[in-house]
Amino acid sequence: YPEDRVCAVIALAVAGRPSSDVTRVAADVVRAKGVAGRLHDETVGVLEAARASGVEVVLVSASPRPVVVAAAELLGLGEADVIAVTCVEERGVLGGSLLEPMPYGEGKAACLRSRLAGRPLLVSCGDNAFDMAMLALAELPLAIRPKDRLRAIAHELPALAVLGRVG
Repeated sequence: YPEDRVCAVIALAVAGRPSSDVTRVAADVVRAKGVAGRLHDETVGVLEAARASGVEVVLVSASPRPVVVAAAELLGLGEADVIAVTCVEERGVLGGSLLEPMPYGEGKAACLRSRLAGRPLLVSCGDNAFDMAMLALAELPLAIRPKDRLRAIAHELPALAVLGRVG
C-alpha cells in the first residue's frame, strides 16, 4: 500500500471519538511504550543547540497528531510546535477527514512553507526518503540515522549532512 495512504488510515482510525479521549490514550501509549528512552541522542542534541540559539523548533511528522504531540512534550515542545497528520475536529469529536496538505513527502515541505511565511528554514532533520522535500528547504539539511531509502537518494541533495549511525 502507498505509505502516505497508510499514514492517513492510521490517523483516521480514531474518527468519531472525542478528541480528549484520543489525546489521553495517545499520552498513555507514549508513556507505556517508553518513547522517552528511544529518543535519538543526535536529535536531542540538534534540538538543544537550536533552543540555545533561540531558533524556533517545529516537529513535522506523518504520524497522527495526538501521538506526535504526546511525544513532542517529552522534548519540551508544545502542541503549537507540532505539524502532524490531523483529523478535522468538530465539537470535540474527531471527524473522518484530514487537514490538507497532509505532512508526508511534498506535504511536509508545503506545511513548513506555510508555517514559515517567507522566513528561512535554517535546519531540517529527517531519516527517510519522504523527508527529502522538507530537507531540501533548509540551509542545513540533516539526515539523522538515515534509512536505506534516504541514503539511496542522498546524492540528489549535495548539502545533506549525516548525523549518527546509518540504518
